[in-house]
Amino acid sequence: MRRGSLESDKDENGHVYVYLDEELDGPLDGGYTGDRRDEHVASLEDQIAFLRAELERKDAILLTMAQRIPELEPASEAPESPETAAAAAEGLETPLAAEKRSFLRRFFGL
Repeated sequence: MRRGSLESDKDENGHVYVYLDEELDGPLDGGYTGDRRDEHVASLEDQIAFLRAELERKDAILLTMAQRIPELEPASEAPESPETAAAAAEGLETPLAAEKRSFLRRFFGL
C-alpha cells in the first residue's frame, strides 16, 4: 500500500480502505477449511505432544546425570610439570586446573 502497489483510500477519520483484486478473493486462512483444518490442528497437537515427551525424557536424563556427579571418584592428582608450575606462578589457568573444575562448571563455562 505504501509503495503504491495496492489501491487504497483514506477517509476523514483516518481509516484506510484497501481494494483487493478479484483473483485475491477467497479464504485468507491458507485454504484450510472444515476437515482439512481439523487435520492440520490434530497434526500440530501431535507434534507438540511429541516434543513435550522428548523434553521430559531429556530432563530425566539430565537429572540422573546430575545426581551421579557426586558418586564419581575425584581424579587422582598428577605430578606437576615445570610448564604447569610456571603457568600457575603467572596466574594462568592450567589444563590441570581446568580438569579440577566440576563437570557442571566446565559444561556451563563457569
